[in-house]
Amino acid sequence: QSTWGVYKTVAQVAVTILPSRMSAPTEITSEDIYCRGPLLEAVQMLKIFPDDSKEFVDMPMRENPAQIMEAFLKLPKDHSSTGGRLPTGKALKVFVEEKFDAAGSDVSDVLPPDVQQLPEKIHRYVRHPELQRWALHLNSLWSQLGRRTDVPLLENEATSNLTQRHSLLRAAHIIMVPGGRFRETYYWDTYWIVEGLLASGMLKTATGVVHNLLNQVSVHGFVPNGGRLYYLNRSQPPLLSAMVRLLYESCAEADILRAAIAVLEKEQDFWRTQRSVAVVHGDNPAMLQKNNSLVKVLNVYRADTQMPRPESYREDVATASGLSDKDEAATANLYQNLASAAESGWDFSSRWFEDYASLHKIITKSVIPVDLNAFLYQAEKNLAYFHGILAAVEDSELAAEASTKRSIFYKKQAKLRLEAMEALLWDAEAGMWRDFRLDLGRRSEITSASNFVPLWAGAYDTTDSSVPHRLEAVMEGLQCSGLIGVGGVRTTARPPAALTAAQQWDGANGWAPLQDMLVEGLLRSGYAPARLLAADLMRRWLRNCYMGWRRHGLMYEKYNTDICEGERGEGGEYPVQAGFGWTNGVVLKWLTKYSDIVDFDEIVVSEDNKEKKECSFCSQIA
Repeated sequence: QSTWGVYKTVAQVAVTILPSRMSAPTEITSEDIYCRGPLLEAVQMLKIFPDDSKEFVDMPMRENPAQIMEAFLKLPKDHSSTGGRLPTGKALKVFVEEKFDAAGSDVSDVLPPDVQQLPEKIHRYVRHPELQRWALHLNSLWSQLGRRTDVPLLENEATSNLTQRHSLLRAAHIIMVPGGRFRETYYWDTYWIVEGLLASGMLKTATGVVHNLLNQVSVHGFVPNGGRLYYLNRSQPPLLSAMVRLLYESCAEADILRAAIAVLEKEQDFWRTQRSVAVVHGDNPAMLQKNNSLVKVLNVYRADTQMPRPESYREDVATASGLSDKDEAATANLYQNLASAAESGWDFSSRWFEDYASLHKIITKSVIPVDLNAFLYQAEKNLAYFHGILAAVEDSELAAEASTKRSIFYKKQAKLRLEAMEALLWDAEAGMWRDFRLDLGRRSEITSASNFVPLWAGAYDTTDSSVPHRLEAVMEGLQCSGLIGVGGVRTTARPPAALTAAQQWDGANGWAPLQDMLVEGLLRSGYAPARLLAADLMRRWLRNCYMGWRRHGLMYEKYNTDICEGERGEGGEYPVQAGFGWTNGVVLKWLTKYSDIVDFDEIVVSEDNKEKKECSFCSQIA
């Protein structure tokens, strides 16, 4: 039986056990411990874990949820400072220590079975001794980032959340974590982790990682933000079809597509039914009755919660304190917008702020993101492509005909989305796409790396005779955007001083997925000047990452791109994390894939000259 056959079996079982996870509202479940309720509020607001709100919600219980809650409600109350609403901090701290195990003890380290000391691609394509040493170190990190879930997977599932003593979502296969405080899998991180695993020749592990996400769609109807209960009210950028395509292109087995296609369509339906918004395009809405083409349907991030995020509970409550209107509806709306920004993967960014500066003025639900719609366009094109392949290999004429019809359907969906993106998001004057502000009825003023993600997704009409002019305009737009830094692509361009948001998805912070999407988008365009720019951007980012690794021995989740010295980025709700899955994945992919178009030796600085030598490409930017 193939691996994909195993996946289908697991998915079918998972679907059948889903009803067992439901419980009567009066019962105490694991969600009442980790996602809502008085215990969560008390632990977070009394700062039992002052350095990181995520710590508590990752701690397994030593007793069943009902027993935990019963004991908590008997704790002595603090009448002096909380009016008896919360227990005393001292009593609660002792309670947590007695009733819970250490955060992350529900997973354990595991060595992926296909880790190789010297992967073929690294041996063949990374020839410089120092770069090969770096690549082999990154390859060895897969041994440190692999985890297995130390909780029952399919046996004992009937116990449901009434006796579930942890917040972890079960996984059938090895999970690869980003690193640091992130003890579970994360949706969009996984795409670049898969890229890195494939560069390291770890197809089996990569396949298992994608299986886990497909199984989550089978169970929940979508891929959650991450592998914890408290992430079940939101997703993340939809890149699952792109991951399946990576696997298919690595082995060309149609069984991969047969096993995944229905699940991928289910995820696409989630975004279509739960995250869509219709916009009337044009100056005369009255024309709507005569011309339905004026209605453009695109997607937004919109989490299904109006409560503080459990893993950032205290931070969200603090943000709500900045509201001028503190009524219940305004606070609930704020919490939903905060969670919606987390769904975007960009938590947080000036992209989501009404005034482009203030977190408490966040309006994520009212922003149509360029990148989200580019991802969904790519998913529609992938589904059309997958169905086309299946139509050609199906034994049954009836099945082949059905696949052909589905392929045509998704091509039409992609065409409609492209038209909507052109109408609402494309800024011809600036040579880039821009987010659309529903509250203002116009495009956003923010210049961000996400404005160029349609290049990566191919979300422009490649058959149009004007494509060379479009690509020329986008190239000029990118080069004049203020996004290109000495050490890579900034997340957002420098705004006026009054609009500085100081969030981690802003400014000079550089993130590996953004670098990769811009580089790949430029290369896929087939435009010669774009190829040169892509090579230049690769050298900048690799030099930055390499310098950080050589000086600190670490790989970070984000870097400062205003310099090329491997320094960590800034901002965010937690300290900069090392590890780091998607950063490692992008570096490994580039080093093993693009040695024919980039002289990677340039990024290596000799030990004797390490403080004096400056990259030729770094010195060209003022």
